Amino acid sequence: MTGRAGPRVLVSAGETSGDGLAAPVIAHLVALGCDVIGVGGPRMVAAGLKPVAPFEGLAAHGLLEAARSVPAAHRALQSLVAALPQADVVLAVDFPEVNRRLLARAASHQLRSWLAPPQAWAWRAWRATALQPLDWVGCVLPFAADWYRARGVAAHFVGHPLASLPALPPAGGRGIALLPGSRPTTARRLLRIQLEAARAVRARDADVTFHLGLAPGLSAAALGEVPRWVEVHAGARAALACAQTAWVGAGTATLDAVLAGRPPLIMARLRPGTERVARRVVSVRAVGLPNLVLGDSVFPELVFEACTPAAVAAHGGQLRSTPGAWVDPIARVRAALWRPAWGASIAQALVAQVEARRRHR
Repeated sequence: MTGRAGPRVLVSAGETSGDGLAAPVIAHLVALGCDVIGVGGPRMVAAGLKPVAPFEGLAAHGLLEAARSVPAAHRALQSLVAALPQADVVLAVDFPEVNRRLLARAASHQLRSWLAPPQAWAWRAWRATALQPLDWVGCVLPFAADWYRARGVAAHFVGHPLASLPALPPAGGRGIALLPGSRPTTARRLLRIQLEAARAVRARDADVTFHLGLAPGLSAAALGEVPRWVEVHAGARAALACAQTAWVGAGTATLDAVLAGRPPLIMARLRPGTERVARRVVSVRAVGLPNLVLGDSVFPELVFEACTPAAVAAHGGQLRSTPGAWVDPIARVRAALWRPAWGASIAQALVAQVEARRRHR
């Protein structure tokens, strides 16, 4: 850094996963002398973000849920656009429906960047075109960076922060972690299936215990009635620490489980209408991020109508009965996603680009 004031960074993240991704980057930006403003969750605020709009009510999954989140997302976009003139850097983090519009309004002199860009490799591939003018795109999955670079995007594989966390020590007992997700509607839907499957497992084996991991900002009350025999934990990792395996909603929590050393049964269930649309537009053969990283359906997946309580109970039993089978694929996922100094390297790259622009102006 020079003696001049550090860059002002406008960050936009509207999902729990984006909050976790951006928080280490923000902490390092602040350490480099940057002033960081924008929209983000509690971890980003704790890292030094100065909010310009509320984070609550932005996350959505599915057509109906997305429609309900539109007013909150529109208000957040208005606040972010109003803050644009103050920014040297615009850092979008996931949250594509808002961030695509925000970056389109950024000025040419501002550094336009996107961490964890849209999953255009899975559906709506035409969205890659909108990323071609950006100055920096950071992908947390290696195949995503390759896919974007092949389409003219300045994409870099930056690794995934979860790979920097150590694996958990083996758990005593015979626990199963229930990780239904971070979006309330989807989490409620999956948890109902998980609990019915858990009852079937308990009827056959009373020694199995169940541990519900609540995503940040999600309360047990928001998920409906949770039986007393389910232990509730704050966060995925706390639940995983008590478990041998995990039943996990498709999303970042699948990486939480694998990188903690717990093989997941990956689940996906949406509203019927949304599932019909998804079948037509999704172009990947697996929904679990660990399987996509490995390029093969290694960890079991139950998707849409295949995701029933009976199937969950059966596949969950197979997962527990073969613990040695998961050691190698878990290690391969970690090796593929780990990069040193996660967060610091991203912050340094953004600040270096801003400093280079300042020198040439």
